[in-house]
Amino acid sequence: MTQNEVLLVVAGPVAVAGLALPWFGHAHAGVLFGVSVPGNFETSREADRSIARYRRDSILWALFLLAVIYTCVRFGGDTLWLMLALSATGLPLELTGCFYLWHREHVHIATARGKLAELAATEGLELPPGRKDDLPTPDRPIAPLLIAATAFLPLMAASIILESHYPTIPEHFPQHWNASGIADGWGERTPATVFLPPLIGSAAVLLVVAATVLVGLASGSGSRHRMRTLAPLAALAWMLSLIFAVASLLPLHNDLSISHLGSIVVGMILVSVAMVLWLLIRTAPGLPGAQPLHRSTSSTSWSHWHAGVFYANPADPALLVPKRFGWGWTFNFARPAAWICMLVILALATAMLWLPRVITHIAK
Repeated sequence: MTQNEVLLVVAGPVAVAGLALPWFGHAHAGVLFGVSVPGNFETSREADRSIARYRRDSILWALFLLAVIYTCVRFGGDTLWLMLALSATGLPLELTGCFYLWHREHVHIATARGKLAELAATEGLELPPGRKDDLPTPDRPIAPLLIAATAFLPLMAASIILESHYPTIPEHFPQHWNASGIADGWGERTPATVFLPPLIGSAAVLLVVAATVLVGLASGSGSRHRMRTLAPLAALAWMLSLIFAVASLLPLHNDLSISHLGSIVVGMILVSVAMVLWLLIRTAPGLPGAQPLHRSTSSTSWSHWHAGVFYANPADPALLVPKRFGWGWTFNFARPAAWICMLVILALATAMLWLPRVITHIAK
């Protein structure tokens, strides 16, 4: 691939996100940066300053990332690990930075909401009736998202190790083992076969990070309790990253026993599952000290549910609503953003399926 092609592949997603993120997701009727506000608060000086600050800093952050990517591609040499590292970190850094900027304005608006009496006196606003239980709090945690985003680090480290030790990888190395632990599938040493596992792992982790951002930013009731699902998502991101990182390094360890490899993978899975189960038990209703996951909202009306599973209510501004069955949330499919999220998820899943063929074609 030429430098221009690498630049297009690496910088393209960051540029698209940089054009889109500053202009949506921060305001809709009655809600500004996730905080319930009076109906005409969006036109106040306080809101205008907050929106302008978010848009300005989001654009500057995107331009900074694009400048770094351009410098690395132009002057960093034509190395595969550099392209992989930039591809794996560019978009997650863009999302993480914009989430931080969003959260900063969320804290600002949530703090200002506590002074609405003063704002009402100076700007003629009406106090919103809202319920405190359904309002996000200024101390909304961003640590789970940052932890999920850092799950790319093991995959980046594995890619760098593979690139630096590429000449020492055997021409043929085992890729699959049967139930007895005997290798029954072999691969040739090519960039496609060696670097495919970290690429697929990065795509899988990106899906989890996107889900974490969606849960953290989407409008809807019970936002405090939705925050509790971020920790299991962060654990899932790290579990996927570590498993794919270990699988990526297999060509360097032909002498590694399949039982040892299985023990490592199973151990990582058990630790992650145990942490997720502990968090779920802590938030399960009916247990001592547990808090209810959500309270009844307008989404409980059967007239807006189809087959008891799909929810569509144009009058409900929430993007996520509590499920009628099971645990968690589902989309309000009357919101265009819900369909956009579904299309993005399907696009990422399809890209993961086609990624092996694309990499093989490029390698040829």
